[in-house]
Amino acid sequence: MMWRDKIASRAARACRGGMHLFSGDPDDTCQSKWFGGVVVPLIFLALAVKCWVTQRGSLWGRGGGVLQLAGTDALVMGVVWASASVFLFVHYCVGRGSVLYPVKGIGKGIALLGFIVSLGYIVVTAAATIMG
Repeated sequence: MMWRDKIASRAARACRGGMHLFSGDPDDTCQSKWFGGVVVPLIFLALAVKCWVTQRGSLWGRGGGVLQLAGTDALVMGVVWASASVFLFVHYCVGRGSVLYPVKGIGKGIALLGFIVSLGYIVVTAAATIMG
């Protein structure tokens, strides 16, 4: 199967089901490891560091709306980006041959928990701010 066919098949499954793509092991190809496991996580990590250093962040919404975050909220937004980065790195780079493979599920679970808790914190504090 050509790599284009694999990408098309994966995209079709994503449209049908969604998150089950992250429950198993990804394709063991150089492209998936480098793009999904290195390039995208580094971009997310750069966004996290930017939030931590500048203490400024943004949360994008529907219709082009942007909620500007500052202080603690921006630091927590950095945790959101870092958690997503760790999740993708563990999912794509910790393969069957890796020493860390037995704890891959735990790593993904911790990263997902950090993502959900920190994003939940931001949503709750933003709603409290908007509601007054």
